[in-house]
Amino acid sequence: MQYLRQLDREALELAVGRHAQDLLDDNLGVTHSKVMCIKTEPGGGSPEGLHSHEWDQLFYVVSGTLTIEIEGENELYEAGPDTLVCYPQGVRHRNWNKTSSPVVHLAINMSPLS
Repeated sequence: MQYLRQLDREALELAVGRHAQDLLDDNLGVTHSKVMCIKTEPGGGSPEGLHSHEWDQLFYVVSGTLTIEIEGENELYEAGPDTLVCYPQGVRHRNWNKTSSPVVHLAINMSPLS
């Protein structure tokens, strides 16, 4: 079991396009959550567009600004550094980078406890 996970900053900085690094997943013995560090280049975003999940999802924006769309909302949201974005299970959403700089965020997925 690995209790500490180190972000590979070099891979993150050198990556072209969308880059995701798993920091926590079922390979580490964790059964109800997953954490990824994701870098989104300008113009990139949710690969599947507007979508929902069967789990709660949190985004913590480390750097840059994500634009957020929530189905049924009349406005777009801008999530800058040190912002926590909360997507409850089943809420249709999408996010993308409409700026000229990369965005780095932590994606935290939490499956329902049985």
